[in-house]
Amino acid sequence: MSNDIPFDDVVVGQELGPIDIPVNKKIVDDYCEEFGDHNPIYLEDSPFGGPVVPPLFQATLHDLSLLHTKWDTHATVPSRTEHSLKNPAGVGKRLFARGKIIDKYIKRGREYVVVQSAIFDEDDLEIRQCVDHILLSLERTSQPDTKFARVAGQSAGNKDKTGRGSEIPPVEKTAFQRALREQTFLSDSSHNQDYATSLGYPGRLVSGYVLCAYMSEMLVNFFGPGWLKGGRFEVSFISPGVQERDIVRCRGVATEEVKEKSGKRVDLDIWIEKAQGLRVVVGRASGMML
Repeated sequence: MSNDIPFDDVVVGQELGPIDIPVNKKIVDDYCEEFGDHNPIYLEDSPFGGPVVPPLFQATLHDLSLLHTKWDTHATVPSRTEHSLKNPAGVGKRLFARGKIIDKYIKRGREYVVVQSAIFDEDDLEIRQCVDHILLSLERTSQPDTKFARVAGQSAGNKDKTGRGSEIPPVEKTAFQRALREQTFLSDSSHNQDYATSLGYPGRLVSGYVLCAYMSEMLVNFFGPGWLKGGRFEVSFISPGVQERDIVRCRGVATEEVKEKSGKRVDLDIWIEKAQGLRVVVGRASGMML
């Protein structure tokens, strides 16, 4: 159970934010350097008029930041993240997020809250809608499991399917997170080496936003810049997670094609695997093939 976010104190419906999301050319340049994604639409120009912010920029982080406006979130761990991309954000535009707690539940003795949010730019243009399931702590509680009351509009959940269609070009990375090298983490953080290994993990966990960045590269490579307007993405993070220096491979398989007025929407099963094909992230994505 969480010592920093008492489960009983979490109120479903509680508003969170708004918060600013700093983003400028240097921040985007640093993102591209850290994650090895030097797509020119982020650094030079794009079909949207000037460089744009990577579509899953700070995925999981901004909902954690919203929760942090009320509680100490250093021990939290994202377990699932869902995103609906509405419009690209121009580099240099002020971004902000606002959200609310839409549910809380206990599963296998662990406590979760669900944060729903939206990101807008300074012109009130909607950039992205998000839902994050946030594990409050790696510590277990003796309380019985409760049901998660899924809200209207959310997907029915991930199915780790093998996929029956054509595989899209993969992306391979050596896992790296600058924050793990530059920051010191508290004793009950999943980023603390001794704590993580004491709970049976191979090492401290690489953050979910890093893995989302790797996935984003694969999906933009496949769908093109159009994925930033109307793309969908949802994944779950699976134990034992990813540790620094792991070789990870982002993969996807087309499962369905649907004709829409603006083109053809392609649905994908997506996942990240590391050594021996062990899957550490599973989910789905879709986008328009224009």
